[in-house]
Amino acid sequence: MFKGTDSLKFIDNTVTWGMHHPGCSNGAAFADLDNDGDLDIVINNINEPATIYRNNAVQQLNNHFIEVQLTGDAQNKFAIGAKVTIQQKDKIQTGYVNATKGFESASLQYIHFGTGTDSIIDKMEIIWPDGKTQTLVNVKTNQRIAVDFKNAGANLPRLMPVAARPDVKMLFTDITDSVGLLYKHQENNFNDFNVQAFIPHMVSIQGPKLAVADVNGDGLEDFFVCGAANQAGTLFQQTAAGKFVATNQQLFAADATCEDVNAIFFDADNDGDKDLYVVSGGNETEAKTASALDRLYINDGKGNFSK
Repeated sequence: MFKGTDSLKFIDNTVTWGMHHPGCSNGAAFADLDNDGDLDIVINNINEPATIYRNNAVQQLNNHFIEVQLTGDAQNKFAIGAKVTIQQKDKIQTGYVNATKGFESASLQYIHFGTGTDSIIDKMEIIWPDGKTQTLVNVKTNQRIAVDFKNAGANLPRLMPVAARPDVKMLFTDITDSVGLLYKHQENNFNDFNVQAFIPHMVSIQGPKLAVADVNGDGLEDFFVCGAANQAGTLFQQTAAGKFVATNQQLFAADATCEDVNAIFFDADNDGDKDLYVVSGGNETEAKTASALDRLYINDGKGNFSK
C-alpha cells in the first residue's frame, strides 16, 4: 500500500497501515462499506477467505470527502466514461467513472475525492460521455451528491480535427501503406493451461518480439520479427526509399516449427557485422526436440545469413 504525496512520489505504508498480511491474492476492490466517508478495501485471496480492511481515516484524521454518484441516460445508466473535476482554491482533482481497475477488481460506480481540510468545493464540473456538461459551485463536502444526466447543459464546443485544419503543419504522417510492410503475427491455436494447469498466464502467446540492427552496413536500420509456432520469423531490410523488404525467407522458413520468444543482434564471430540469435520457447513441444533449440544465424556482412 503506497501513500501518495503532493510531490508525485509515493511512500510504502504497507506495514504502517496494517496491510502486511502474507498470502497470495489476485484482485482487490474498494468501496465505503460502512458509509463513514472513507474507502475500505476488499482483497480476494487464493485458498483462504477474502480480506476486508476497514479504513479508519475519518475517525483518526480531520479530513473531508465528497462522493459523486452519476445517473446517465437509458443506454448508459451508470454514466461509464463520464469525467468529474473538482476545484478547491488552487487545487484540482479529476476522476472518471470506470468501475474495472484490473482483473477481478471492479469497484462501485461512485467517484470519491478526498478534500483534505477543505469543507467547501469551489467548483465541480461534470462532463458526460456525449460531451454535455454540468457545473456546481460551493458544494459542501462530507456527502454523496447525486447528479443526473437529464439536467445536463449544452455540449462542450468541439474543435475541428487537426487533419482538417489548413493552418496546421502535421508533425506525423501515416505512411503505413507506403512502406510495404506486409506482415501479420499469427498465433497458433494452443492452450498452455492444458499442459500446465497452475501457471498464472499463458507463455506461448507473448510474441512477437523484435530485434533491430543495420545488417548490411548501409546505414539504415533493419529488424527481425519473431514468429509463432508454425510461422517463420521474418527479417525486414530497409531500402533507401524507406520501404521494407523481407529477405532470407527460405532460411527462416526451415525453422518455422519453432516458437520464437526473443531475438537479439550481436557480433557472434567478431567480424564486424551483426549476427542474429533467436530464442525458442513455448509449451507445445518436449524439451529435447530440435524445435526447442535456440538458433544462431551468421551474417556475411551483406545481410545474407546462414544457420
